[in-house]
Amino acid sequence: MTDKPAAMAFADVVAELVAILGRHNVAAIGRAPRTSVVADWINAKQPAPHADVEARLRLALRLLRIIQTRFSGSTASAWLQGANPELDDELPIALVAVAPLSKVQKELLNAARAFVQM
Repeated sequence: MTDKPAAMAFADVVAELVAILGRHNVAAIGRAPRTSVVADWINAKQPAPHADVEARLRLALRLLRIIQTRFSGSTASAWLQGANPELDDELPIALVAVAPLSKVQKELLNAARAFVQM
């Protein structure tokens, strides 16, 4: 077992995200048509989604874990879902879900790190 989201089994990534964010938010990030798909990912009843979607879910977990180095899971969840001044008041969860990762990943990671250092 590993603590790095990039090396974790996909089902473990999804399970940890659900524990912090809930199925609805994980489904939104993962572009799942129903929350039951999220449960199927955890139980390996459905294969991992397209690589881009999987990367988004892994990034979300990475961001949450950065926040959790100093704050609780509920604070990490609130950070991901709240307007962020480091991101021009965009919602980190929206950027993770829809923005081109090549353009926002570094910015998101920097915003999470800045929050922890406040």
